[in-house]
Amino acid sequence: MNNHDEHFDHRPVDVCIFMSYLLVVLGAFTLYAEKIMVYDEEKGIIFVEKDEVQAYKSKSSREKSGAPPAIPKPPEPANRKPSRRAPPAAPSKSSRKEDIHVNRSKDPPQLYFTSGLEYFKNQDFENALKNFMYADSVRPQPAYSLWVGKTLRRMGKYEQMMVTMNKIHNSYPESDVADDALFEIAFYHQTTGNYQKALDLYKKLAEQFPFGRSFSNNEEFREIAKEQRKSMRAEMITALNILGYSGDDLAAQYKAFQRDNNLPITGAGNQETIRAIKAAHSDFLQREADRAARQQQMKKHSLWGMIISGVLVINLLMILFQRTVIAGKNKQLASLSQLLHDLDSQAL
Repeated sequence: MNNHDEHFDHRPVDVCIFMSYLLVVLGAFTLYAEKIMVYDEEKGIIFVEKDEVQAYKSKSSREKSGAPPAIPKPPEPANRKPSRRAPPAAPSKSSRKEDIHVNRSKDPPQLYFTSGLEYFKNQDFENALKNFMYADSVRPQPAYSLWVGKTLRRMGKYEQMMVTMNKIHNSYPESDVADDALFEIAFYHQTTGNYQKALDLYKKLAEQFPFGRSFSNNEEFREIAKEQRKSMRAEMITALNILGYSGDDLAAQYKAFQRDNNLPITGAGNQETIRAIKAAHSDFLQREADRAARQQQMKKHSLWGMIISGVLVINLLMILFQRTVIAGKNKQLASLSQLLHDLDSQAL
């Protein structure tokens, strides 16, 4: 009995000690919920933010070895030797407003090039151009110049783009991006309507670089050139057939169109001829669209005319019916009036 009472008397004290310990643990857990415990040679065991653990470890390892921080290099294309170094993170929107050269004078050109690729991917062509041009100015390379030209094209600065691409093609004919530059030149002539020049350059691209691949997406230029030439030919044959120049002999169709439109008869799709064909084709399509719109409008008017005519016919029939009914009523009234008159005469 006494042992039981002694145990019962100490129980509240144990509970108080346990609750105090629990409160201390919860307080520490709340304080360091987002922190991780690490060991520092100078400070001993310390707590650091969870997302700063890796940086703290890297800093500690660098301080031990005395080595500078590693700088990532740009990613290599699919047809080049793969790089083992990861590119830097994509630039944030807030950093785009700042000067790209601030506190970066010692950064290697590869880092500017990689930053330019990230800006280009995010459609920020102004900052992409700054990075590409700075990298190319510090250490000129055909690949840097290529992306300068690509960025100029996306910004609509075609004359500067052509100067850059021609420089690559002429000054670095043996480089890995000479075929890319030639493709950009051919594509520019295609978009400006000089199909003959584009056809010649696509043919040159397939012959000069039979195994060339795009620096951007690793596609074979030989297949790309083939598809582009086929596309231009099909487009012109279709347009000329619509304009009344039938057949599959494109040179003969060109000559016929040039003759009818007072153009120099060359039988080739030069810029002047292609623009004239596209303009005539566009006018034809516009006339057809206007004619179809008029026909549709006439159909609507015809439908409304039929509806109105039907309503008028129904109204006319109703009027005739009403007149017939009224005539019958008048006839009945006349008979009744005559009957009343006869009755009055007999009464007299």
